[in-house]
Amino acid sequence: MKSPVAIAILGLCCSSVFTRQALANPVGDVLTLMQHLVDQVKADGAAADTAYDKFSKWCEDSARTSDFAVQTATEQKARLEAAITKLTSDIEVAGTQTDEMASALAEVEAETKKAKTLREKEHADFLEDEKELMEMVEPLRRAIAILEKKGSSALAQIDTNNMATMVQTLSVALDAATFSTSDRSKLLALVQSKQAAEDEDAEEADAELGAPHAAAYTKSSGSIVAILEEMGEDSEAQLAKLRKAETAAQHEYDLLKTSLDDRAAEYTKDMATQKGDKAKAKEDKAEAEGDLKATIKNMKRSSEELKTVQTTCIQTANDHEQSVAGRKAELTALQKAMEILQETSGGAASFFQVSATEMTSF
Repeated sequence: MKSPVAIAILGLCCSSVFTRQALANPVGDVLTLMQHLVDQVKADGAAADTAYDKFSKWCEDSARTSDFAVQTATEQKARLEAAITKLTSDIEVAGTQTDEMASALAEVEAETKKAKTLREKEHADFLEDEKELMEMVEPLRRAIAILEKKGSSALAQIDTNNMATMVQTLSVALDAATFSTSDRSKLLALVQSKQAAEDEDAEEADAELGAPHAAAYTKSSGSIVAILEEMGEDSEAQLAKLRKAETAAQHEYDLLKTSLDDRAAEYTKDMATQKGDKAKAKEDKAEAEGDLKATIKNMKRSSEELKTVQTTCIQTANDHEQSVAGRKAELTALQKAMEILQETSGGAASFFQVSATEMTSF
């Protein structure tokens, strides 16, 4: 503050007046000096006020900018945290669904393998049974063709109720027809096994019904050709039935396999989709976590900047307020000193009045 200086000048002036050793106009010189001080204080105050106004504007802008940055970062942080929570859930859901699809796919593959194994076994059994029936049908066809060409011996009536007689008669007829040893043995064995099987079935049926024993064939007698034809028809009927069953089984397998393949393809597609979704969610989560880290850093920096601005501006405002009060006190002291000089000197009244008016207006 400059007031001590003004008081010192006032003391000097008063002393010179009372000792009557001063210059021709000492009061005027002192008042001029003091007026310079007043002007300087006013100029310093105006410059300080201008600087403070600019600083105050900067404080408002900086505080508004920093506060907006903090609010924006806070909102962004909340959005990112919510997004990360959702992405974490999406990753877990996708992982669970992927595991479920993998389990379902494994079950379908196991079912497909089981169905294939069963079909292969059924087809192998069919081929074996078909081969056996073909081994019966072909010799019967050849035997019938040869015996029909040989004439009456093959057309002679034989008793089918007597197995020994039927086999012997058939053997003689085949020998006479120069039938091959292999085909001859097959036919005789076929007749014997078929007759034995049908006799056993007939006996079981008779036993259940309490009926008397019946012959295996519906006719008690017939020609060798007729007997072979009947056996051939039975064998061909069994072969047709076997092939029909095989066709139906293959068709059923094909339908089942198509259905299983479709399900496997669907599970595979869904599993790939879930894996893709999981990978994308992981990527998005990593990006969101990076953004969250940067946002928290920015929010912290903006908060510190806001705090610094607020602290600096408050301190500067206090300093300015004290500076204004100090200048006011200094001008008051100068005015008081000039009043004292006026009262003690008895002159320069007009100059004092003008100076006093200027100080009062400040």
